[in-house]
Amino acid sequence: MDDYEFEHFVADLWEEMGWDCEVSTASNDKGIDVRTRKTDPYEQKALIQAKRYGEGNKVGSPDIQQYLSLKHQESNVDKVIMVTTSSYSRIVMSRRIASDRQMNALRSVPSMTVIMLSNGRNSS
Repeated sequence: MDDYEFEHFVADLWEEMGWDCEVSTASNDKGIDVRTRKTDPYEQKALIQAKRYGEGNKVGSPDIQQYLSLKHQESNVDKVIMVTTSSYSRIVMSRRIASDRQMNALRSVPSMTVIMLSNGRNSS
């Protein structure tokens, strides 16, 4: 599975959870790989960044800096989500960085980890 197929895979997962998804074009995504919307139980908008990394290539601080900027790319974003096939570096997952950036580990399943940044509005 290449990077673009992984983005479609992630979109398919979110669609299974009731979200409407649009995969960004590979050439001009500005870090936003999937745009998602959901209206039930209330209007929500999320942006997803998909990182298909190989074993030993951990998501590091530069990746997180780009991730944290996603909420400023568009208006009315309730949350940004990063999905990776890898893991996060120790510094990224430290409590200090996680609490400072309101990052939450959502799911950790074999071969995939998801984190989320909420802007303070309701999130599910």
